[in-house]
Amino acid sequence: MTTTDDTFPSGSRLSGPERVAVGSALRRIPEQARSWRQVERVIAAAEETLAAGGYEEIAGNVTALVEASGLPSGSFYTYFTSADSVLEALRLLWVQRFQPMLARAFETPCPDWESAVDRAVDAVVEFFSFAGARELWLSHQLSPTALAAERASDAGLGDRVVREIESTGDRFIGDEVDRVVFVAILDQLVRLSFLRGSDGRADPAYIDRARQATKAFVGARVRVRVTP
Repeated sequence: MTTTDDTFPSGSRLSGPERVAVGSALRRIPEQARSWRQVERVIAAAEETLAAGGYEEIAGNVTALVEASGLPSGSFYTYFTSADSVLEALRLLWVQRFQPMLARAFETPCPDWESAVDRAVDAVVEFFSFAGARELWLSHQLSPTALAAERASDAGLGDRVVREIESTGDRFIGDEVDRVVFVAILDQLVRLSFLRGSDGRADPAYIDRARQATKAFVGARVRVRVTP
């Protein structure tokens, strides 16, 4: 499910859920569509800069963001306090962007519990296949707000995998800690696969180990239905 283009389409309008996600990073919430368009221009400029020049090209560089967005500096400061607040908006936006990736991974029913794990791995691989996500997650610490959003997203991923497992007739007998742990195993090994890979691509050997390790942990906590 990985993409061949590692840049997210820029310049597009933010969806309703995406606007809610970035709202906590804004100085002021836009009230009109025209005002939201100004926010979107800054975010699009930041995304392009992030993909082309990396995190350091944005951090502390309001001038570059203003120039790239084509907005007056006054318009920038109406909605953002600093370049760091733009980066925070991007972090929260990317957490929200993972939700459609997860939904696509589970568009069709899983035939067995192993497929549920494979699809969860696919969704996380898709997330990190984008340059913006890699820049924000693999080399820099998240803010407390973004970390809380990520934890909520991870909990949703764990819940989705368990639901899919149980929809097959099997039973997940692990507890909440087990859910956190198997998502952490999956997530950290997928991150490692991109750190070990090249040209923005994951190392397939590490993706394979991510699947194996996650299945080993989850499989020990699945009670497979017995068919007569």
